[in-house]
Amino acid sequence: MPQQLAWGFQMKNLPRAQSGLRLVLVTAMGSLVAGVALAADAPSDTVAHTGLVPGIDTQYIDGSVRAQDDFYRHVNGKWLATIQIPPDKGTYGSFVKLQDDSMDQLRHIIDALEKP
Repeated sequence: MPQQLAWGFQMKNLPRAQSGLRLVLVTAMGSLVAGVALAADAPSDTVAHTGLVPGIDTQYIDGSVRAQDDFYRHVNGKWLATIQIPPDKGTYGSFVKLQDDSMDQLRHIIDALEKP
């Protein structure tokens, strides 16, 4: 009788399936270790330092609105007060801005390639 696994699948040949899963996991871990080793060996002068810090951007938090009263306005209040939605856009946010910035960068790259 096939063995019933915790997530509802039945496996007729469990040792063989575990062997295949083990091979996938070992290959993935090996790739991860190799990638980390290559990144560690890269000279530090070739690594781009963007000055970005991971975390929450607090520059748009509106301290005049209490978080428990209106969390959306508290977190986005200054951004909502200062941002202008471009006339050619129906919505505007961080992803639209990222897309616009990427398109500008691509345009500059293509223009630079076209120049003799």
